[in-house]
Amino acid sequence: MGLVTSKSEKPVLKLSPQGDYLSWDDCYAGIHWMARTGGGKTTAASVLAAGLLRGQAGGCVTVAKSSDIALWKHYAKKHGRSESIVLFDENAGFNFLDYDLARHGMDGASGSVVEALMKVIDAARNTSSAASHRPGDVFWEDSMRECLRYTIPALYAANGSVSIPDIIRFVSTAPATLRDPVDRAWQARSFMYKKLNAALCEPKVPMSEAALTNAISFWSERWASMPEKTKGNVVATISSTLDRFNHGKLNRAFCQRTTIVPELSLGGMVTLLAMPTHTWNEVGVIAQKIFKFYFIRMVLTRNSLPQKYRDRPLFIFSDEAQETVDSEDG
Repeated sequence: MGLVTSKSEKPVLKLSPQGDYLSWDDCYAGIHWMARTGGGKTTAASVLAAGLLRGQAGGCVTVAKSSDIALWKHYAKKHGRSESIVLFDENAGFNFLDYDLARHGMDGASGSVVEALMKVIDAARNTSSAASHRPGDVFWEDSMRECLRYTIPALYAANGSVSIPDIIRFVSTAPATLRDPVDRAWQARSFMYKKLNAALCEPKVPMSEAALTNAISFWSERWASMPEKTKGNVVATISSTLDRFNHGKLNRAFCQRTTIVPELSLGGMVTLLAMPTHTWNEVGVIAQKIFKFYFIRMVLTRNSLPQKYRDRPLFIFSDEAQETVDSEDG
């Protein structure tokens, strides 16, 4: 469990009759507990949750077991925070691509959204039972990042929005040879060609001339001349990992409407990620990692907001944290 906000020695929990207490500063440093089954972990969690809720903190709670949902609702009711609980299940939505593009526009299309999508791909790959890290992984990651950097802005310019199905179609119809870009038959069947042409001739969100020239040059020259194995691996990785978002719970939660955003916590809301990893399995792990990534990013950038949005303590609370921990958790 980690907590980030401005420093304060205000007590969160009283620990002893002698005046020992747990302060917000202690919480900011992070709290972690381990014990055997029946060793008191749930009791410890309930005490800490009580302090956070009574302290009017906003937060994000990852969920391992279905029973954790009812448990946190009970905590909230007991400490007068029932109205603060927001359930993020498959009936709610957080379209992270629209969210990032709305915040950052074309600059986000070439930067923030690319990095976020790389985190999504990384989460999906690492969650797979077949995941492994091999020598050369950095090369493939850099190649995917470059591919997405010239995909997302072009789609955003052509459509005024970006969707995961369009990303998959775009990279899957890229030129295979240097002859393809000038071949009329390839042009007629290539989704990529149509979108690049729209970005050039009828953009919904205009790209700069330099950015558009670089994108056309990348796909028609550099990409087309890459070794077949390199292109195949990049396209296969993007397509196979993002295909999870074309259907099912991940599609409903992250690719349609937006009803929940991380910023709700700035007003004191506690987002309960009701996607239990023990029942949603890999999909639950991926879903919770995505929202947690954006929650952390929001916390790290909130210092640019007015003071009233910077003062409230915020927390991430994770039972079975090993299931959703990643490199963003400091």
